[in-house]
This record gives sequence, C-alpha cells and structure tokens, in this order.
Amino acid sequence: MAAYGLIPVLCYTCSVMPHAANRAHMILMTLFAVAVAAMIGAVQWLPGLDFIAQSQRAQAAFSFFNSFAMPPQLTTLFFVPYLLGGYGYGTVTAPYFGPLNLPEVSGYVGLLPLMAFVATLPAWWRKNSMSNARVWHVVAMVGLVLAWGGDTPVGVLMYHVPGYGLLRDQSRNLLEVDLALAVLTALWLDRSSLAIVNPRWAGIPLAVAGALVVLYTANARGVVSWVSEQSISLAQARAVAPAVWTTGALVVAAGLLLILTPSPRWRIPAWVALMVVNLGIYAQGQYWMHPAPARVIRGTQQPWSGLNRSSRGTSRVAIYDPS
Repeated sequence: MAAYGLIPVLCYTCSVMPHAANRAHMILMTLFAVAVAAMIGAVQWLPGLDFIAQSQRAQAAFSFFNSFAMPPQLTTLFFVPYLLGGYGYGTVTAPYFGPLNLPEVSGYVGLLPLMAFVATLPAWWRKNSMSNARVWHVVAMVGLVLAWGGDTPVGVLMYHVPGYGLLRDQSRNLLEVDLALAVLTALWLDRSSLAIVNPRWAGIPLAVAGALVVLYTANARGVVSWVSEQSISLAQARAVAPAVWTTGALVVAAGLLLILTPSPRWRIPAWVALMVVNLGIYAQGQYWMHPAPARVIRGTQQPWSGLNRSSRGTSRVAIYDPS
C-alpha cells in the first residue's frame, strides 16, 4: 500500500515543481517527508521485504505482476457500477458475474466526481482558473492507467521498476483515482460560484453513462458480454436491469440540474443532495451494509462455509473456500 500511496505524492511533486518559488526547498521538504514516512512504515515493510525474499514473490513473473489487473472494459463500472451484478442486495439482486472480484475492480464514487473531473479540465488552458486541479487530473489518469496493468505499455514498463514489479493487484491503483476525483469534486464545488458549470463539459460523463444505459436497453446481452469479456446469457444480462435503469434515473436528475442551473444560493446544496442520494443508492447494494450475523461464524465447524452461504457466494470466501 505504501507504493500506491507514493504514486500521488510523486505526481503532485512533479506537477507543482515547475511553478514552485523555491524548488530546492520543496525538493528537500519532499525528500524529508518521504524519509519520515519510510521510517514510520519500517515496522511493516522491513519484515515484509524479508518475507518476500523467501516467498513466491522473490522472482515474480510478469503474469504474477499482471494478475488481478483491471481490464480496460471494466472502466465502464465508473459510470454504471452494477452493470455486471453485485452482492445480491437492494436493487442489485444478481450476483457479480464479471472477471476478478467486484471489490477490487470497483472505483465508483458517483456521477458528480466524474462531472467534476471534466468540468475542471479548462484549468489546463485558462490562466488562474483552478490551476491546482491539473495535479489531480494527472493523479487520476496515472492511477487509472496503472490499474490497467500490463494491458498498456506503461504497465509493462512498471514491471521493471525495482520493488514495484513484485506487486500484483494493479487494480488497487484505483485508490489514487478515487482520491483525485474526491479532491476535484471539492475544488469544483468550492469554486462553483466563480466557474459556473458548463453543460458542454460537465455533461460529458452524463452522456457516457446515459449512452451505456441506452445501449444496454437496446442490446443487454451484447453490452454485458463485451464489458465482462465472456459470453453472457440473455437472462443473466437482464437480471441487472433494475440497477442499470437506476443509473439512468440519476443521469436524468443530474442532467436536469445542469439545464436548470439553480441560483448560486441553492447550487451547492442541490449538487450535494444529489451526490448523497447517488452514493446512498450505491451503498445499499454493498456487502458491508449487510454484515454477516455472528451466529453464522459460531454455528458451524467450518466458518468459511457459513460465511459463504451468508454472502450468497459472492465474497472472497467463495473464491478461497478450502472445502
């Protein structure tokens, strides 16, 4: 996790460095901060290095490095999070049937952060217009490309970086993507009274999400099979319809807010209210909102079997069940 945390630090430093008034001071402070962080985490990474040297990761092949990397098609889950099923709760009654496991390929943080990412892009060519947003655009894009792993030339290059090439689960770089999207959302809302939302920009993510919903409605099996990279039956594809159409309703609501453009007094409360509703609907289908009761663990000689039944076969227990 330290390696994943270092990536946004490096992106931030490299982006801010050209504009720093005292570059030498900034470099020294950055190195000092990295050294302090390394010393704090030494209690974990020093024994970890010794363990790695004696494990199968001592000579990790590229296939190991690329295992659990997020296929690029799964980027669509940023727009329609339960397109390939979920955990069997709320509007998501269909279990996840896509590649890998859902928690490690889920980067969904709502529609508003995606809108904020696009709405703040003019900061790249407009002077004195949220210039600090550029840093977080870089962090988000770097994190997404790294999450794709060996499916990109960048992933192949990163495999040869000492230490980093021993890591798998490249999809965990979605942590950087979500962090950047959260910061961009805060920047956008904070400056919304100055940089009025332009539907031509902020509406792009809504158009993408809406197009996915329309395509799904027209050809559910084709869309789901393409995203999941496997042949899916029509019945299985239609099982996620309620979750997909819920996204469609959220797209319509967000689109109406863009078109109506509430007065400055009500603009931020309106967007925040929509974000809360959006994430609330998403969260009600999450496994952590429906924890397994304690009796499931106590009432069986093999705890993983009870947990597997309780989670309806969608948890990691279902993958690693030794029985």
